[in-house]
Amino acid sequence: MVDKEDYVWIGTGKGVVYYTFAGEDGIRPIVEGRFLLSEERVTALAVDGGNRKWIGTERGVWLFNDSGEELVYNFTTQNSPLLSNKIVDIEIEEQSGEVFITTDKGLISFRSDATTGKTSTEEVKIFPNPVNSGFSGVVGISNLYTDALVKIVDVSGKLVNQLQANGGTASWNMIDYNGKRVGSGVYLVIASAPDGSESVAGKIVVVD
Repeated sequence: MVDKEDYVWIGTGKGVVYYTFAGEDGIRPIVEGRFLLSEERVTALAVDGGNRKWIGTERGVWLFNDSGEELVYNFTTQNSPLLSNKIVDIEIEEQSGEVFITTDKGLISFRSDATTGKTSTEEVKIFPNPVNSGFSGVVGISNLYTDALVKIVDVSGKLVNQLQANGGTASWNMIDYNGKRVGSGVYLVIASAPDGSESVAGKIVVVD
C-alpha cells in the first residue's frame, strides 16, 4: 500500500514495515516500546483521507495515526459490530470517509472521521445542523482543506474550541476549550487555508 507521502507500507506475518525510498532499509514503527503489531499476522492495509493507517489482522482492525506510532482505535467483535475478527480486506471511499471491512463472515462498513481534503471551502458540509443541545454525538465538518486548522467561535468572535482536520474532515464534540458543553446559540466555523489565510466556512446552530 502506498500512503499520501508516497511511503510503501507492507503487512507481514509479524507486523508492519514501510519504505520511504527505493533501496533503503524498511522502517518498523514503534508503539509503546514495541514494533507495531509485531505479534499479529497482517491481512489487510488501507490509508484514509487523513493518511491514517487501517490495519486488518486475524484479531480485529487497528487504526493508527499517519506515522503508525499512535493507536486511534482497535475494533473487535467485542466492542464493535464487526462480524468476525478475521479480516480479509479493507477498502476506503475517501470522499465520504466510509470504510468497508471484509471478514471471513461477510462485509460491514463504518463511516470514519477522515476524508480527502479540498482546495476550497465553498462546499463545506456540516452535519447534523442545527444541533439539539441534548445531542450526544459529534458534529462532522467535511470538505475542508487537507488537514485544515478549524476554529469554532461564537458570534462575538470569542474562540470556543480549535480542531485539527483528518484530511478533509474535522469532528466537534460540542465541548469548549474548558471542557464544558456549549449552550444554545450560533457558532461560526473558521477554516485555515494552506497559505495561512482564514475564512468563515459555515455556521453551526445549537438549539434547546
